[in-house]
Amino acid sequence: MFLGIIILSSCGGKTSKWNETLNACISSSDSTAHYFENELSLEEVTSGIQYAEELWKQTTNAISSDTLDLDFAEELDAFNVAFHNAQNLATEYEQCKTANATARIRLENLKTDIANGSGNRSEYCSNVQHEKEELTKIRNHCTDIQRRFEELKTATAQFEQALARYSKV
Repeated sequence: MFLGIIILSSCGGKTSKWNETLNACISSSDSTAHYFENELSLEEVTSGIQYAEELWKQTTNAISSDTLDLDFAEELDAFNVAFHNAQNLATEYEQCKTANATARIRLENLKTDIANGSGNRSEYCSNVQHEKEELTKIRNHCTDIQRRFEELKTATAQFEQALARYSKV
């Protein structure tokens, strides 16, 4: 009987720890979903990319010389890099948003399985760790999308000014 109490109390400690980790992961997933819904929309990403594409087309039409001054060439290069880094952002955005929603469901299911003692109990720890790692990948990708989109917006604004100066020359 004493051994049974020890086993149950040690399982309760693990279950509590797993639940804490899963609750933190669920909160993190909710935060990522909130970001996608309220901070950076697909429409904003898509319109930013479309605007940059239009600016790129205007640039190729505006440049008639084989020789560019160094400042304009540097601005052109920075814009080109940011533009090409952002080419797949809309697709990546959708994939990341979908992956986050799927991870959220898996986290809830795992939490329910642990609470009910369902499934292979010996795999709970590795499953919790796996879901935590997957969520970290999703959040890192979300951060990368945000960073690349901000770089595109900054490069576009700077290039607009450089193009305006170049066009007046």
